[in-house]
Amino acid sequence: MASSKNIKRVLSIILIFLCMIFNSNTIYAAETIRDLTNYKILETQYDVPLQKAWTVKVTYPLDGISVNSTNIELVSKSTKEAIPLTFEYSTNDKFFKVTPDYTKIKYGETYTLYIYDLKTNKGTALNTPAKMDFVVENPPGAVRNVFSTIDQATYELTYDIRFKYNSISTVNNDYRVAINLGKINGTFQKYISSRSTDFKLKEDDTRITSLASGTVKGGVQKSFKVSKTYTVNNIKSTVDLSRTKGDYSKITSDISYYLKPTYHVESNEKEITNLANSLFKGVTNPYLKAKKAFDYVVLNMKYDLNSPYSNQGALSAVRTKVGVCEDYAALMTALLRAGNVPARVNTGFCFYDSELKAANNDGNYFRHAWVEFYLPEYGWIPADPTHEYTRDGVKYVDYDFFTRFPQGRRYLKIQESIEKYDDDSMVLQTFSKYSPEFNIDARIVKK
Repeated sequence: MASSKNIKRVLSIILIFLCMIFNSNTIYAAETIRDLTNYKILETQYDVPLQKAWTVKVTYPLDGISVNSTNIELVSKSTKEAIPLTFEYSTNDKFFKVTPDYTKIKYGETYTLYIYDLKTNKGTALNTPAKMDFVVENPPGAVRNVFSTIDQATYELTYDIRFKYNSISTVNNDYRVAINLGKINGTFQKYISSRSTDFKLKEDDTRITSLASGTVKGGVQKSFKVSKTYTVNNIKSTVDLSRTKGDYSKITSDISYYLKPTYHVESNEKEITNLANSLFKGVTNPYLKAKKAFDYVVLNMKYDLNSPYSNQGALSAVRTKVGVCEDYAALMTALLRAGNVPARVNTGFCFYDSELKAANNDGNYFRHAWVEFYLPEYGWIPADPTHEYTRDGVKYVDYDFFTRFPQGRRYLKIQESIEKYDDDSMVLQTFSKYSPEFNIDARIVKK
């Protein structure tokens, strides 16, 4: 007869296999004992039905008596509220059902199932406590959560704002610094908090604002620092995005705004509309349009940081096929808008942790622009067309940058769109006949 230790080892191996083959509406238990410091973290499940009992599958016949509210808990991830549960089980089954109090469960919310202790029908205790996050399905007609997160990390972004009047200005010079620190959340990042030793930050539901004013003598440097903390992650799609129906008839005005021609996204210019019509001929699916636009920009643009055509926008890019990340992103965005697909240019920072450390955490080296396009069922989808790969002298497209980002490569968004300036903007107002030198540096530190 196998020992209990050997049984535990076999159970663990089988569990991993089960987690891979069952569908996303199933929550999986692991072999556990009560240990509140370490958990086996199971893969997040999405679109869990709101009004159904949830089936928890295990790998060995259960002692049903251990299936109870002492050993199994459900907690809201946002409010930390414990949700009352009822259980259905039979001894010797390899599953049990758990039904939460649905009056306390909300559409689209994330909950965590904790399993501290279960026993098999042989009396064997399960060896590692387990927890799993799951997201309840969205209300009918709402955008679905279609991405799972991987390789999550936390970063603090600090702005060092400095200005100084020329030393010939011996009088006191009046100044006012206004800061709008947007709480930029998105598919691959979440705003956590802000802090400053120089500003009293005022938070509301949509943004953080602050204001500082005073006087300073010529030749004296004035400095302010503001920091924001974000969690940033890589993502992978949990659905086939190409199956979108592409029905934009019910999009809101804040989405339809991104169909219009705007600053550096000249989607109504003939050269861009002609190219879009050629690329998208016979194509109605917006996902496939995005893929074609992505392919075109990757294969036809040339990156040149020193070019006079850099940072000139989509029209310049389609004419010269030369530019930097903002031009790549603006051209892809303009082509999609010309093809009736909402799209926008994000700006922020892009880096690997090793690069960040090598640059002494100086964020100025990693400023970047990329694209998000909108699919009605799925929301804003990322794409980064600024990459150049060749094989045997021939360019090719790396789809690790389309609808996802390569693992380990971090994208920290600070501006939602280049034309709306809903970002970390900082404005220095001066009330002096002298003009100051004004600089903003960024520093990014992994927490």
